[in-house]
Amino acid sequence: MKRQIFTFLVLISTTVFLQAQAPNYVDWEWDILKFGFVEPTSGGVTSGGFESATELRYNVSNDFSLGIAFQGAFFGTDFDDDNADLGVSGAFLVNGDYYLKTNSNTRAFVGMGFGRYGDGTLEIRNGNANDVINGTSSLGVAPRVGFELGHGRLMAQYNYAFKKETTNYLSISLALTLWGGYRP
Repeated sequence: MKRQIFTFLVLISTTVFLQAQAPNYVDWEWDILKFGFVEPTSGGVTSGGFESATELRYNVSNDFSLGIAFQGAFFGTDFDDDNADLGVSGAFLVNGDYYLKTNSNTRAFVGMGFGRYGDGTLEIRNGNANDVINGTSSLGVAPRVGFELGHGRLMAQYNYAFKKETTNYLSISLALTLWGGYRP
């Protein structure tokens, strides 16, 4: 009985989801290449670094999209002549974006993500990667603001993990978007 109820709910949800489409925008968008600068705000990391990510979104309506994102950030923590400690953080997020303008190829948005964060430190000794240490994982949120510029996306996002030991950071990124875009 439980399986039948679950199957029924999935079928209804899928039907509603497939009928809800944005009439002025292409249904699917994929930020295939997203790169940016990150500045850590916690976790004992001492210097900024870079971020790389990919995100797939579905435009539910002209002013709202839902998506999933995979991202990784790399920070400098301690550097010597032949030795380095590199901070590494990864995340899997479910995101929602609300668009402030719904009739143009250029539009601003605000959004929120929720998901799982994990991070650690990669030790490099005499040019060889030895081990990942101090690994932690946590749930977290990611408020964000940005602009869609045709098939590009400029965004600022603050990644906040709920555990104190996990690195929180601000990222400013630029993404190349496949599909998506305004259809007049």
